[in-house]
Amino acid sequence: MTPVVQVDINNFQIEVIDRSQHVPVVVEFWSPTVPQCATLSAQLQQFAISAGGKWVLAKMNVSDPQNQQLAMQLQIQGIPAVKAFQNGQIVDEFSGVPPLPQLQAWLERFGSDESNQLVAAARQAMEDQQFETASNLFKSLQEMDAEDIRPFLGFAEIAISMGDLDAATSIIAQVDENKIDDETKGWHSKIELLISGFGKDKSVYEKALEKNPDDYEARYELAMLNATSQEYDAAFGHLIYIVSRNPKFREEAARLSAIKLFDVVGPDSELAIEWRKKLGRAMY
Repeated sequence: MTPVVQVDINNFQIEVIDRSQHVPVVVEFWSPTVPQCATLSAQLQQFAISAGGKWVLAKMNVSDPQNQQLAMQLQIQGIPAVKAFQNGQIVDEFSGVPPLPQLQAWLERFGSDESNQLVAAARQAMEDQQFETASNLFKSLQEMDAEDIRPFLGFAEIAISMGDLDAATSIIAQVDENKIDDETKGWHSKIELLISGFGKDKSVYEKALEKNPDDYEARYELAMLNATSQEYDAAFGHLIYIVSRNPKFREEAARLSAIKLFDVVGPDSELAIEWRKKLGRAMY
């Protein structure tokens, strides 16, 4: 894994939001017109290389016009600025150039412990469709800490990927919802979406909407299927259409599902920021 990556508006979702689901990503917002940026940049790069993959440094040039809107959405008010992302969310940040010992201590907080390394390796194995490897890694984590809910989430996602809905449903039912935290909330929501959309045919609901655009049942089901196939813009579009036309549908299911979907895509992602604003406008 490359310890330092260049990011812009086009790859921010993949390189920062998505990658932070597996390993912490420290984003440096810099400009060639600000001399202090060069000092901080050199220090961050050295620490990133020394970290050996425990976290990744992503560098964004905010002087590039294409990146300025995203910088504004992330509330970058002064540079250099640094924000740390984990599980799609900003977990800490600072601006300016701190003393070197202070910077080192701040970065050491994002060094993954053994359990996080196992989860990162297991989720990467799932992405590579190496389900047996992923399962063995989650079993190792379960042996380390029987109270950790992440193995259950992993086993459930593997079961869905292998076409075993009954097993996935049984496994996810064992998750103690009181233990779902900011780190696992998006993952849990993703699995719920995968279970709800399992085996359903999108074309059925698409045809229903062609006949009646206000068929809210069909639109809602299509939104869930769009979400499971990572067609997030389409999913948000359908949900917000329902919120704007029939907000009480299924006891506000569309609004609540949109909120869950923000966790899936990363609550601080550009996608979530954009659609959260649209949801607010639809509600009021």
